[in-house]
Amino acid sequence: MTHGLQIYNNQGETVLDTETGESLLYTGSSNIASAGSDYPETNWAGNQLILARPRYSTYVNKTISRYSWGGHWALAQTGAAPQLVWRELRTQSQDGLNPTGYGLLIYKSSGTSSSDIILSATDLDSTAVLVATGKFNGTDGSSGNEGFYYEFTMDSNLDKGRYYVLATNTQSQYAPGIRGSTAYQIHINYRFNYSAGTIRVQNYFVTNQDTASASSTIESRNYDWAIFYVRNGGSEDDNF
Repeated sequence: MTHGLQIYNNQGETVLDTETGESLLYTGSSNIASAGSDYPETNWAGNQLILARPRYSTYVNKTISRYSWGGHWALAQTGAAPQLVWRELRTQSQDGLNPTGYGLLIYKSSGTSSSDIILSATDLDSTAVLVATGKFNGTDGSSGNEGFYYEFTMDSNLDKGRYYVLATNTQSQYAPGIRGSTAYQIHINYRFNYSAGTIRVQNYFVTNQDTASASSTIESRNYDWAIFYVRNGGSEDDNF
């Protein structure tokens, strides 16, 4: 390459290459939403890579997801967090950064405009670190009211308030069971338990939920899930 920077790991694999025009991920400012409100907010014009978590650590065993394929945040009937914090997952080159002061600044080889920024250390105040990913196909749990899931354990040395989940591929839905119909819930979502320090990645369809006759089956959906840790995200993440 004529100009630029390339970094390799000890296996000879490329970690960073300014020639490719990539841009490191970070998160936008935190926003507050309530269960049942528009997803992620009314008249949203940004991208659809949305991260979210329950707003308070006192919300135990509360879910984060979209309801009915994305029209709203999940409703209370599916065990949703009454309030949540959400952020947009972005690239640094999207926001027209104007770096000042000290710190590492890396551009791709095509130029030095704000849209060419791959990494600006002076603006890394809310960096999204991917800590876990997979498919919504966990098999832990049971065929009863508990349902099926994969369980992620938060690092006890880190701030629990900085764990966010990718809400883009989620779904929560319920039917109350009226006029003789069977009550049910669909869970393709995340259940936060701050007391236990866990996030359950759920994927099940349950009928007659919260009763002795509850019956769950695994939903066959080839959807990706992801959990991120947001570094230096601001005071909203410091209330844990």
